Amino acid sequence: MIQWDKTMVQPGADIETIADFFRDLCRHCEKEGKQAAHEVIRSRITERHLQEGLCLAADGNHPSIVGRYLRETLPHNWHPDLVQRLASAVEIWQSGGPLHEVLGCFSVPVSDR
Repeated sequence: MIQWDKTMVQPGADIETIADFFRDLCRHCEKEGKQAAHEVIRSRITERHLQEGLCLAADGNHPSIVGRYLRETLPHNWHPDLVQRLASAVEIWQSGGPLHEVLGCFSVPVSDR
């Protein structure tokens, strides 16, 4: 069993908390497979729409569907810059991109990507 930081991800969470979540999620999926992502998602995400979007991605839904869902539902509770970062990170994670690319979504200003 992989140990991860138990800090919850919710609207208003700082970017480091969100990056830590994605680091834990990527590492967990490397060891257990993407199908096991639900365990991490449900235990760490309190915001319903982000939780649902991540579960859609883990279940193998097309990235365009997942991205559209996140971009349509998250802006109600999250800052627009963070919505774009989250959607990009989910897309990279879902497509099997490397951890450094996923985490890069949270370190580079959106306008510079």
